[in-house]
Amino acid sequence: MSKINYPIKGACQGEPVAQHLTRLGIDVEPIRVDEYTGKKFTFFSDPDGLPLELYQQSEEKNV
Repeated sequence: MSKINYPIKGACQGEPVAQHLTRLGIDVEPIRVDEYTGKKFTFFSDPDGLPLELYQQSEEKNV
């Protein structure tokens, strides 16, 4: 598995989560915007160094 993705609801929810992780001493990459979807995302690593991604969830309902 190359990464685990955690969808975050709402346009601004990723920033507070990333800030919280940073306060806990976890290195978080700068928040970026996906050029194809326009959604915000960032990465950090678990204790084993595996990448974890926070990704802005679509506002659409799952069908």
